[in-house]
Amino acid sequence: MKRKGEPLASRVVKLQIWVTAGTLLAVTLATSAAASFLLAHKTDQQLEAVLARVAYYVREKPTLDVTWLAGEVEEVRPIDARVELLDESGVLRFSQGDGAQFGAAPLGCSSQGPVRICATEARGQRVVVGRNREGDAMALRGVAGILALLSLAATLIVAVLSRGVIARAIAPLSQLTTRVTLLEPGGGERLALSSGLAEVDVLAERFDALVARFEDALEREKRFTAEASHELRTPLTLALVEMEALARGEGDGAEPARALGALNRLAQLAESLLWFARAQGKVVDARTDVVNISDIVRAQVDALTKTHPGRHFRLELPDEALVQAEEPLIARALGNLFDNAVKYGDQSAIAIEIVRTDDHVRVSVVNGGAGIPEAARSRVFVPFFRSNEANPQAEGFGLGLPFARAVARAHGGDLRLGAPQAVKTELVLELPLVSWSDAAAAG
Repeated sequence: MKRKGEPLASRVVKLQIWVTAGTLLAVTLATSAAASFLLAHKTDQQLEAVLARVAYYVREKPTLDVTWLAGEVEEVRPIDARVELLDESGVLRFSQGDGAQFGAAPLGCSSQGPVRICATEARGQRVVVGRNREGDAMALRGVAGILALLSLAATLIVAVLSRGVIARAIAPLSQLTTRVTLLEPGGGERLALSSGLAEVDVLAERFDALVARFEDALEREKRFTAEASHELRTPLTLALVEMEALARGEGDGAEPARALGALNRLAQLAESLLWFARAQGKVVDARTDVVNISDIVRAQVDALTKTHPGRHFRLELPDEALVQAEEPLIARALGNLFDNAVKYGDQSAIAIEIVRTDDHVRVSVVNGGAGIPEAARSRVFVPFFRSNEANPQAEGFGLGLPFARAVARAHGGDLRLGAPQAVKTELVLELPLVSWSDAAAAG
């Protein structure tokens, strides 16, 4: 199988190299900027100290002796600094130190190319002190170059060492991948991996849980397929036997009716299976609408009253109980609940009640009778299960309640049995409530 994508180790190594190089570059730039700032600040401090001393001499000596001033300045002047004293007209009276003349420099500190100059006034004269910082610039470039070389060397070391370190670090993930590849679907095997890394162990646990759910679902599908095949085979076999007898001219003359009955049952089962398949999975929003459960219940009860004129229903319904649903599925699910109550209940009235809570609609269906046997309560929602203890003559395929529960869950609700009772059976269907307004319905 062709491998797609980049190996995780390579991607992590590249990411680590980029992070390392970027971090070291940022450190180099920050260090160079900090060193430049500190050297500039130190230069200004030196120049301002010399400037203050010379200005003090000028202010304190009304008749300034230039020779004496030269000696005093020499004591405080840095070896690479130049000091100038200009009179009121800007003529140079005194200078000391190498370099070109500064001229009438502005007050304060400023830069003229590579030269840093500080100036002040003293008794109408201008004192100027400057220093050439080319040496500092060269030193800074040297430091930056050394830092860049060290950063490059560090990046190369990280690049060389990272692959082995990262490969060792992600080895549990590679082990997980290998064990997943070796798993046989449906074999009951599990990873059961304990790598010591929390994330990998959690992933392995979640994967094992997913495999368990998958195998449970697969087993349910296998059972469902086998039972559906059996249910389909029975009426089909019966129809074939009757038609073969009719073709041979044998039998009692009732073969066409029995074959037609078998084919009719086969058609009903096929339709039930199609509806059951449609109820699997979450409903598609594009097929849903806001429907009034109370209206659906009334319509289903009206239909049952016509087909079972001797049965009575007691309804307690609000005017409006709205849910977001696929109406045909909900209608058929409710019809199955009511049909189940008719089949397995006694002749007492079937009670149907709708209650709205803050966020759900609850439909309760109660029928009298012997109730569901305790041994059957855990299996009533299993496809094709039929409990004949309550009513041996009841016909059906055992798909009504499983279908209704699947529909409820597909809509974000559920179907459950009520509390066990000796003389009655209760089924409770819950669906998320959208909104309701009796006042609006009344208007």
